[in-house]
Amino acid sequence: MAGYYQMIEAGDGTVSFHLRAGNHEVILSGTVHHSRDAALETIEWIRNNAHERQHFEPRRTAGGGRYFVLQMPDGRIVGRSEVYARTSGVETGIASVQRNCASSQFRGLVRRMSFMA
Repeated sequence: MAGYYQMIEAGDGTVSFHLRAGNHEVILSGTVHHSRDAALETIEWIRNNAHERQHFEPRRTAGGGRYFVLQMPDGRIVGRSEVYARTSGVETGIASVQRNCASSQFRGLVRRMSFMA
């Protein structure tokens, strides 16, 4: 099953999204935008560019966990992964985003009171 995007709208009008793998797991959490159109523009950038490894940056949490961010050439972060215990998890996560990013499918809409800061 192919991956898909899921829009998330908060009560304050901000919008984010998840890229989910075919098994429905979140493989990339998008940054918060002030409009649905802005979130859709970011998704379009991801669809066209996330297959290129150069846009991914592995990082570490203060506690030693590993994750990655997806960023535009100007350094603006457009998405973040979950935290993994091992570097191999980061590489597997990046590969999953690269396989699923071109999806044009949208499924479901989540409404929340607000986003966590």
